[in-house]
Amino acid sequence: MSFRDAVFVPLAAPQDEGVTGTLRRSPYNALELSPDLDDEGGASRALLVQNALSSHPDDRLLWDRVCTAAQAVVDTVARRTHVRHTGPRHPGSRADGPYWERGSTIADILLGEQQRRELGRLAELWGDEY
Repeated sequence: MSFRDAVFVPLAAPQDEGVTGTLRRSPYNALELSPDLDDEGGASRALLVQNALSSHPDDRLLWDRVCTAAQAVVDTVARRTHVRHTGPRHPGSRADGPYWERGSTIADILLGEQQRRELGRLAELWGDEY
């Protein structure tokens, strides 16, 4: 998926259709279908694929811990992300609903981070006086 398309991917969306839902429903498929980016986590990805397919309890425990941690991180980010961009959203999204109904996208995270950095630069320039 190109970056231009990826920014519209919902973090959480109604009917468990965002990244949060995908990680809950089918984490292995998400891992398997994610691109293999050479040195950018390739070894970790290969280890996770191996552990996910293993019958050894220690490997399965590691896989379960990683899945739980990934779900927790994405859930937390989705919960804290406010709807900012005006692009396409899940048709069932409700701006006033809980985070999984707002249809927050990756674009919302990027816009929020951009705003945070701009405010940080302004604070450096003007100091604590304003």
